[in-house]
Amino acid sequence: MHFGFSEKDEAFRQEVRQFFQHHAPADISRRWRMGVHPPARDDIRTWQRILYERGWGAPHWPAEHGGTDWSALRKHIFMEELYNADAMDYGWQSTQMVAPVIIAFGSDWQKQRFLGPILRGEEFWCQGFSEPNAGSDLAGLKTVAVLDGDEYVINGQKIWTSDATIADWGFFLVKTDTTVKPQRGISFLLVKMDTPGITVRPIVSIEGGKGLNEVFLENVRVPKTHLVGEAGLGWTYAKYLLEKERVSGLPHSDAAAVRVCSSALGTDSSRRRRPSEGFGWLVQSPTAKMSGSEVRVCSSTTMPLSTVRPAACASSVAGSSPTPTITRSAATRVPSAQRTAATASPDRSRSKPLTIAFVRMSTPASRCTFS
Repeated sequence: MHFGFSEKDEAFRQEVRQFFQHHAPADISRRWRMGVHPPARDDIRTWQRILYERGWGAPHWPAEHGGTDWSALRKHIFMEELYNADAMDYGWQSTQMVAPVIIAFGSDWQKQRFLGPILRGEEFWCQGFSEPNAGSDLAGLKTVAVLDGDEYVINGQKIWTSDATIADWGFFLVKTDTTVKPQRGISFLLVKMDTPGITVRPIVSIEGGKGLNEVFLENVRVPKTHLVGEAGLGWTYAKYLLEKERVSGLPHSDAAAVRVCSSALGTDSSRRRRPSEGFGWLVQSPTAKMSGSEVRVCSSTTMPLSTVRPAACASSVAGSSPTPTITRSAATRVPSAQRTAATASPDRSRSKPLTIAFVRMSTPASRCTFS
């Protein structure tokens, strides 16, 4: 049995790859892989517009709303090539979270008003779900919206709101009925972020980023026409949204793993990162084998590490879990060009040892296989 891509799918891959090579702005891609968060509005708008003009602004949307009708495999290929090219993958809260909800449950007016600007990168969105005392227990949210004529009046607070400083709109879960079971009294409202009564307070991260924010809403008046679907069904719409968010992450989860081959190890010189930028990948696998210039990893997961020195890699990973102890392994032969490799003692939750390797972007490895 042969597992592989058809000739048509491989031709599609080449089409996508060449498009990214010729049309992904190098300066935007560099800022993106450097981890600037949130990205500049102009960067998001420019790249989304390029994708939109090619017809790829929202590949996962239905064709009648500007999507592509690609197969799941071609969506995977698209995301894999996008990641291999270091092209920006942003605007999820717009294209992959609120938009599918509007498509599925929104009114005709909402679809006409919001989908076009999202697809063209003209308007950005943020998500107003979590609250200081309602994170994992989202049904316990306290933000209230009271219907007053043709408007809802919102009072409450949200926290950990990504991109609120650059968003034009927000989609908020609010309590519109406090007399019923918590999940049945929640509604889904679309709120313009410059509405009087909204205050955004950045939660400044250690590197100075302002990606996360607190949002305070005091007597914020929102037209009733901005209610998505029916009042009291916001819990249902939120679950639908979260399903879309999780599924949207699948096409490029193993695309990221493949980057250890094609980008991190430099097997494709046209897409190799410059070593001076100091980026690396952490490869974790219970069955990783490293010898010579070959890295073979089975059942792997990866996570990006930004500007982490090799000496700090082992200690930082060891501190993240009380079980594994990261040490140098004499049994694991690693070329000096790969700088650092570490093997964990057997994880009590696993039947095999967990191998962890930090790979520098300058690694001149010639081959990397995944199975």
